[in-house]
Amino acid sequence: MILIVDNTENLKEAYMTPIIIDYFKQQNINTDIMDSSIKLNYNNHFNKEYSGIILSGGPMLLSKDCNDIVLDNNVAIIHHYKKKIPILGICLGCQIISFLYGSSIFISNKENKGKYKINKTSSHSILLNDFPNTFEVYLEHKDFIKLNNKTFNITSKFNNIIMSIENNKEKIYGTQFHPEGLESTKKVIDNFIKICKIST
Repeated sequence: MILIVDNTENLKEAYMTPIIIDYFKQQNINTDIMDSSIKLNYNNHFNKEYSGIILSGGPMLLSKDCNDIVLDNNVAIIHHYKKKIPILGICLGCQIISFLYGSSIFISNKENKGKYKINKTSSHSILLNDFPNTFEVYLEHKDFIKLNNKTFNITSKFNNIIMSIENNKEKIYGTQFHPEGLESTKKVIDNFIKICKIST
């Protein structure tokens, strides 16, 4: 089972995270959805056996309007499960992971929304395994990551801006782009499934 931490604030009106949920259904993989805007019930989520965790994207700007409950719930999940099972942060989820590990979050003058071509910066990426050196992704965010230490291996960039990170030792991964946004990048989710050692 995969735990999906829903950071959308309203899953019924969201359009990215439901794609992830549906994709796991298509792969016959069970999911447990946790609404991060509701105070975490530790008994509900810390007593279950998960194969992996996805921290979804969401509308919150970590650089400006930090929602304490959303942030606290994500941090609690990361702290409890890091090094134990794989965790993938997408967009906001990636930013929260980076922030927790000492990185800076800064805001852009404009929102990056739409299709962009990015470049792989590591030939040893597990998450981007079988991706070409340059590939198209879907972006929708204003916040960016600036790593302040060597906790993560940077695996892709767009115009020198970090697009994906990995820490295999801690089993933590992140993408600034939405892998669910394009058919071609759903392979990231497939690779994460392999990291979680789930048979489909």
